[in-house]
Amino acid sequence: MSFTYGTMYGVKRTTVYLGDDQKRQLEEIAARTDHSEAELIRVGVDRVIEEHRPRRRKPRPLFTLDDPVLDDPDRADVALEGFGED
Repeated sequence: MSFTYGTMYGVKRTTVYLGDDQKRQLEEIAARTDHSEAELIRVGVDRVIEEHRPRRRKPRPLFTLDDPVLDDPDRADVALEGFGED
């Protein structure tokens, strides 16, 4: 008897050692949520990566106008409301 396995491109196989309690809980969550243990582990790894990803600082303005709308680049649409209209 021969088995054929699918090929997953763009992934690398690795080994993760879990404590007995971690493994038991992971199995329970996988069964309850209908997700594979591997999928849950990948989600956990993604969360750790996101948590440790360097954050880009919001650029500081060169000068301030002491206006909460004009000083906030995320509110440019509000600051430009009506601009260019007759």
